[in-house]
Amino acid sequence: MLEPLSITAAVVGLINTTSAVAHGVNKVFQKMHNAPEEIRKAGEEAAAMHLLFVQVQRFVQNPSLISSSHSSLISVNHIVVTLSTCVKAFSMLDDFIRQLDSVADLNTWVRLWWSSKSEALSAIMANIGTQKSSLEIILTLLNG
Repeated sequence: MLEPLSITAAVVGLINTTSAVAHGVNKVFQKMHNAPEEIRKAGEEAAAMHLLFVQVQRFVQNPSLISSSHSSLISVNHIVVTLSTCVKAFSMLDDFIRQLDSVADLNTWVRLWWSSKSEALSAIMANIGTQKSSLEIILTLLNG
C-alpha cells in the first residue's frame, strides 16, 4: 500500500514518465518511415495522461481543493491501485518505446520487429485506457 509520500512520488514520477514517453514516441514516429498509426496514438495517450496526472498532483498538493460532498465517494485504495497500475503500464510502454527506438533506423528490421510486438503495444494501451477512464472518474468526483 502506498503511503502519502509514496502517492506524491508516484504522481511526480508519472508526470515525468508520461512526458518522456510522449517525447520518445514523437522521436520514434519521426525516425520511422510510414510508422504504424498505433505509435502516434500511444504518444497522444501519454500526453493526455500527463495532463491528468498534473490535475491529480494539484489535489495531492492541496487536499482542500477536493469537493467535500464527493470525497466520500472515492476510495483511497482505488486511487492507490490506479496509480500503481499506471506506474507499471507506463514503465512497460517506456521499455517498448526504447526498444522500438533502438531499431527505428533499420526499416527492414523494424517491420519484422513490429509484426511480433504490435499486440504487446495494444495490450499496454488497453491497460492505459482503462486507467485513464478511472482517473477521469476520480478527477470528476474530486472536482465536485
